[in-house]
Amino acid sequence: MSSLAASQVYRSTPKAALSPHRNRSSNARPFGVMQPQRSSKSQRKRSAVNCAVHSGNEKDNLKVYGVVKRSALQSRSMQTRALVVSEAVATTEAQVQDDGAGGLTELESYVLDFELGFTEKMSKVVSYFAKSPARSAVRLAEVIGVGTKILALWNWEERRGTPEESRKRAELLRNGIAQLGPVFVKLAQTLSTRPDIIGEEAADSLLVLQDQMGPFDTQVALQIIREELHWEGPLVMDESYDPTDAEAPRPLFRTLSPEPIAAASIGQVYRGVLMDGTEVAVKVQRPGMVNRIALDMFIAREALDWLEKSGYNGSEDLPIIVDEVGAAIFYELDYRQEGQNADDFQSSLKMLEFIKIPTTMWQFTSRRVLVQEWIRGRPMKQLTVEEQRRMVQMGVECSATQLLRTGLVHADPHEGNMMYTDEGKLALIDFGLVCRVDNAKQEAMASCILNILNANWSGVVDDLRVIGILPEVASVWTNEKGERIAFEAGTVGSWVDLTDEDFKADFWKAMSAGKGGDAKRNFTELVMDLTQLA
Repeated sequence: MSSLAASQVYRSTPKAALSPHRNRSSNARPFGVMQPQRSSKSQRKRSAVNCAVHSGNEKDNLKVYGVVKRSALQSRSMQTRALVVSEAVATTEAQVQDDGAGGLTELESYVLDFELGFTEKMSKVVSYFAKSPARSAVRLAEVIGVGTKILALWNWEERRGTPEESRKRAELLRNGIAQLGPVFVKLAQTLSTRPDIIGEEAADSLLVLQDQMGPFDTQVALQIIREELHWEGPLVMDESYDPTDAEAPRPLFRTLSPEPIAAASIGQVYRGVLMDGTEVAVKVQRPGMVNRIALDMFIAREALDWLEKSGYNGSEDLPIIVDEVGAAIFYELDYRQEGQNADDFQSSLKMLEFIKIPTTMWQFTSRRVLVQEWIRGRPMKQLTVEEQRRMVQMGVECSATQLLRTGLVHADPHEGNMMYTDEGKLALIDFGLVCRVDNAKQEAMASCILNILNANWSGVVDDLRVIGILPEVASVWTNEKGERIAFEAGTVGSWVDLTDEDFKADFWKAMSAGKGGDAKRNFTELVMDLTQLA
């Protein structure tokens, strides 16, 4: 451990929940352990979201500020809210997931209005569900049931002192969250970068979290395609179709896979061929997703707000994490946004000839149906060592170009969203989540690299503040005598703000504490120390 980590623990005003760095401190709080709260006003100040969720139009770039307006329900305890379950025994799944085929429902008109600011949007969502508790009762009972089971096993193994290799709670945590759907999966993936909130064990278990929702019925998917594209003829060509008959209705697809080739929490993908012979990927959104995601956003935000007020965990501004996750998920509910993002990437990365972006077939794309060019390629795990090396090289150059040149960044670049094409190119797919990096942050990133190379640690601190990773004001945990000590749950003490001069001096000292007193050049050590500060 570095000298910085060993000597004291720093605490900052709340950073954006989507920070890419994890706090790997040995003092990270165990799951559910209370941390003393700090009541200064600066702790309540909302950090701007570092990545703007791009809607396909520059004026629609979204930055979330402020806290969503509190509803009447937020003054109740979660235990009291759970009692409304009895009022909703007769509530049907159709009520919970009503998505209305003809036109937009009241809830859809809020969620899918991308001219509406996120704070105002969430205020309307909260009001929508708060005025009728029965709407959320069934889902609330389901979420509470999963959470109670996880917490019970977690505490039981903790009390028993179950050896790490014999514990089952991490697997139960992953499986339980995965079953709850996209809001809770993405929220948990975000919290996996914040062991300071949920503890090391929980954070580590969520790093590999993936949703586990199976496919929905293909006949339902075909009906959604028909309704979304207003297609009155046959969807798929069969033997009865006669291309020489001018009166015969023209099918939409020459072929379409009978079952989805991939299924995720929001939609599923089919492989098809258009009538002109173009191979395409056809993504169809699950029915009821607008209602389900808005409802889960409401429940998750209420739950974290209650947790914050209870002081049980000690963390602050937890509902803001839900806001940042929700701001991105709402955009994913309109596939036209994803299609526009793909077009923007094609344009912004055209200088990189080794990059392949699928073309969107706009004549066959709508809010719940996305048709794009089929990409022939293989994932990383199916490549030879040489192909993997080439793919990594292309990926590094592509990422650097996004961050430092174009400012348009793929925000979900996991292995499943990248392929090595048959032509030896790097293909990027799935543009539901993208970020826009403004010029100031791009300049700060470039400056940060130079300052690291030159061991200018004061400059690194300034750059990381511009980027949004480090706070303007940092604090240290001190005992009753005013001495800096490592924070541990249950210890008596308080957080004391540091001056900028002291903060930089401590950071400079830590970064110069390598072997033999030499300045650190190991990037891993640098990241570890930065996350201690953040």
